[in-house]
Formats: sequence, C-alpha cells, structure tokens
Amino acid sequence: MIKKKTKSFELLLDSNKMEILMKTYTKNSTAIINKWLRFAGAMLIIALLAPASAVPQSPAPVNLRTAGNFAILAGSGVNNIGTLTHIYGDVGSFPTATINGLIPGNVTGILYSTADTLVTLAKVDLDSAYNDAQGRSLNAISLPGQLGGLTLAPGLYVNSSSTGISGTGPNAILTLDAAGDANAVWIFKMGSTLVTDAGTSIVLAGSAKAGNIFWQVGTSATLGTNSTFYGNIMAEASITLTTGVNLYGRALTRIAMVSLDANTVTIPLVTSVENGLAPQVFALFQNYPNPFNPSTRIQYSLEKTGQVSLKVYNVLGLEVAVLVNGRQQAGSYSVSFNMNKGKAGLSSGVYFYRLETESFVSTKKMILMK
Repeated sequence: MIKKKTKSFELLLDSNKMEILMKTYTKNSTAIINKWLRFAGAMLIIALLAPASAVPQSPAPVNLRTAGNFAILAGSGVNNIGTLTHIYGDVGSFPTATINGLIPGNVTGILYSTADTLVTLAKVDLDSAYNDAQGRSLNAISLPGQLGGLTLAPGLYVNSSSTGISGTGPNAILTLDAAGDANAVWIFKMGSTLVTDAGTSIVLAGSAKAGNIFWQVGTSATLGTNSTFYGNIMAEASITLTTGVNLYGRALTRIAMVSLDANTVTIPLVTSVENGLAPQVFALFQNYPNPFNPSTRIQYSLEKTGQVSLKVYNVLGLEVAVLVNGRQQAGSYSVSFNMNKGKAGLSSGVYFYRLETESFVSTKKMILMK
C-alpha cells in the first residue's frame, strides 16, 4: 500500500516538472518570436525610409502633341543634299518655310513646302515640349560628357555643358536598357551641344522604345557620319545629320535649320496614346519605295481606337490582298506588302491601297514594276 502511494507521488512530481518545462519553453519561444518580429519591423522601417533616389526612376514622357507627327520640324528651313534621303513622317519649317533638296518622293508623309497652319501649330507644341523637358529636375542624375560604353537605365539625366558619343568598339556604343518595361522613359538635358562621332550608335535593350527617348539640347546637335541614333532630338538651334546617319526618332529645332545628307529618318511607331506621342489625326501615307518590286511599305496613323481595314485593289477594283482587318489601338503603324504573297500572278501596273476606319477612308495609288 505504501509503495503504491510512493509511485503515485513520483508521477505527480514528474507531471509538475513537465508543466514547468512546458511553461518555460513557451515563455522562451514567445520571447524569441517577439525579438524577431521587432527586428523585422525595424528592417521594414529602414527600407521604407531609404532614399528613393538610390534607384533611377523613369520620368513622365514629354508630350510632343502635334509636333509628334513630324519627323523633321525646323525654324529656318530644311536643307538636303543628294537623292538618297528618305523621311518617314511629315516635314515642315516655321517661320521660314524653305525646303531645299527634298521632293515628295523623299518623304513618306506630308512635305510642307509652303507656310501652313498645321506647321505653325506644331512649332507651338514643340516650344511647349522643349520647355517641359528643360524644366524637369526631379530625381535628376548627372550626365557625363562621354556616353559611349555606358548602359543607362530609364531616368532624367542632366549635363550643364555638352555631351555625346565618341570612341571605337564597345566605347562607341550607348546602351539604353528598359529592363523589360516598354513604357520606360529617358530624358537627356544638356546646356550646350550634342555631338556623336562617325560610326557610333545607340542600342536599345529590355523593351526600350525610341519614342520614349528625349534629347533636350541647349544649342545644336550634330550626328556623325554613318552613325545610328535613337530618340526625339529637340534642339534650340540647328540639327545636322551628316552623310549616312540613320535616325529612329525626330529632328526638331526651335529657331534654326535641319541639314540632311543621304539619311533615313523614321518616326517611332506608337501603339498607345498613353505616352502623348500618338498621332492627332488619321492619315494614310504614300508607300515607299514606289514604284516597287517585289515589296513596299505602307504607313498609316490612327487618331482613335477602332475597326481598321487596309486592302489592295487592282485597276478593275478587284481585291488582291488584305493587309489589315481587325481592331487596332490609336497610334502609328507600318505594314509591308509583298506581291509574292497572297494572290499570285500580280502583273506590273497600277494598284490602289485603301484604308478604312469607323470615321476615316483614304485611298492611294502605287505602281508595281517587274
């Protein structure tokens, strides 16, 4: 009988010890958890208070408004040398409307060879865009004088003097990397000149778009022979494209001349109105090349989103090709027509291409010459 009581007492002691151990474990665990929670909270506060400027931030785009319809827009005229230049976009100048060396065959767009209210309005919009870019300062990053060999993230870059691209090999290349953000924006501000050397280039990476790159130049811009450049150049004074320059963007000057020499200038294609660069009107441009064999390119712009049809017809009015048939967003588009695709057996001669939207219809003539 005594042995049974002793055993029961020992079990009771063991039970009490276990309860004490459990309470101690729970207390210690709670203390550890509380410490970790306080630590995590402190780290979160530090992260939230860290300077936002540590990471480059994409600025809002510059709204070109009607100036965005122009590939070349000058203040004191446009001068072109030779017959090899081709401009994809409108060309105009105000207040001096002189256009030398360009004929309609050089321009896939509207060539304003005399004074026009649309050119005047575009110059007003250019002034607004230039002043907007010039006035930007939020989260500005210092821009070096030599950009060759650099890879730059989206942001606002500022140099109070001059900047440009020079060098050879990798040092002749400026890379703009959007890191997968197709809406990323670059604004480059310089107090004086923009100059690129012969053979230099800009490379776009990570879904970067030429239409979202803006160069605000305090005086003049000069692009070197056979160089490749991306972005919208807005210069206070002159812009000179030397022999063989390819510009994927716009050459827009406020007061001086744009000079061309065997260049290709192409307005960036825009498929959204969110960046302020979408065309302000519906338009169907002349195909290029024309005459053509076997292919040519047709560009058009849509002021509004809607149903779009672009078809090709022969002189008898018979449909020979459907290039576009569906709903498209407001923006600018470029479509290739190849006579070897679609209905076979197209002969040399005159053909018509017709753009139809819900509120716009336009037809233009092109010539196939085998």
